[in-house]
Amino acid sequence: MDGHVGQQRWLRSGGLALVLVLVAGCSAVPASSWTPGPTIDHASPSPAATRTTATTPTASNEPLPSLAYPDVQSRGELTITFESPAAAPITMPLACEWTTPDRVAWLAVLDQPTIAGEEVWVGVNLVDDQDVTSGTEVFSIFREDAAAYATWPAGATGTVTFVERTPGDVSGTLRFDDLRPEVESAGAGPLPTPLDAWTRPLGGDTAYQMISGTASWACQPAPATVPTPGPVATEEPRPSLPALPKLSLVAGEQRQTGITGCGGGFSIDGTTGVDGCGPSFQAPGAERVVRIALGDPLRFVLPDGWTFADYRLGWVLQSEAERFRSAVPDSFAEYATSQDASGRVLELEAPPTGDWTVLLTWSATRGEDEMTSWPDYFRVVVESD
Repeated sequence: MDGHVGQQRWLRSGGLALVLVLVAGCSAVPASSWTPGPTIDHASPSPAATRTTATTPTASNEPLPSLAYPDVQSRGELTITFESPAAAPITMPLACEWTTPDRVAWLAVLDQPTIAGEEVWVGVNLVDDQDVTSGTEVFSIFREDAAAYATWPAGATGTVTFVERTPGDVSGTLRFDDLRPEVESAGAGPLPTPLDAWTRPLGGDTAYQMISGTASWACQPAPATVPTPGPVATEEPRPSLPALPKLSLVAGEQRQTGITGCGGGFSIDGTTGVDGCGPSFQAPGAERVVRIALGDPLRFVLPDGWTFADYRLGWVLQSEAERFRSAVPDSFAEYATSQDASGRVLELEAPPTGDWTVLLTWSATRGEDEMTSWPDYFRVVVESD
């Protein structure tokens, strides 16, 4: 299940995810620690949730899949009840992973149920939010070669609300309303074609084009081997993130700063970091357009004190950048490189007439400070007149 979910999971991008490598500072770690399965971060459930008494799943005569981490997992059950369309409840076995003897942090469905004649994967994420906003992955139904029913990515029409949660999330109920096959659940890259086949309802049954209902879970008691948390070490103060230089594209009175992608590094004021986000080939919006005349150069400008060391310049049609949705377009190519750049201004040959996504990957220095292979995206419209 995990591999399939990972394959269809929406790959969020556009933000700056930085992994800092600090000379000083350490994270808080429990004195007694353990190595779990693929858990997710989880804090206390919202006090606004209705508290109920936990129930123990009933025994089944069917053989149950083995637990991957029996020292920190117990068995449980998940029951999905459809209200729209009306259908018989579906119950499936769970692995409930405990971070402490009193808290369940992660639920894994151990079977692939069949809904409307179609085999699916079900995912439940015990997030903190009581009423889940669009863009958060909470309750999802994944399928082979078809869009997932989910509340993500941002813009999804469906909603999920936790209506019952016991202390420690040992059991509970969530409600899902108006979930539908989400086009964007395809992840990075061009959308599958034909699109109608990708967004087909469960089992091809139009009654399942939009679904509503509830999903209830109940976990058996935690294994005796789940460790009790020990004292937590004091966290050392961490240096703040230094101000990073912003690269600009300038044409006459027009000036736009780049949209940072993934893969760059920096070392500034003794703090070293790398950009560790996932696929993020950007397609800047219309509000970021810089217009230049055919034959005019691309003029990239660094802040005062910074000097270019090297660069790679490439571009692709804006329409292709948008179609590939965060993945690198097949037609993207680099047209200029230098390992011996200098100065704070680069003037480089621009693409031909058209609407382009331009990527400059650059390195620069300022005394002992360095920016390394830093990617910035721009939108450039080259006009013939």
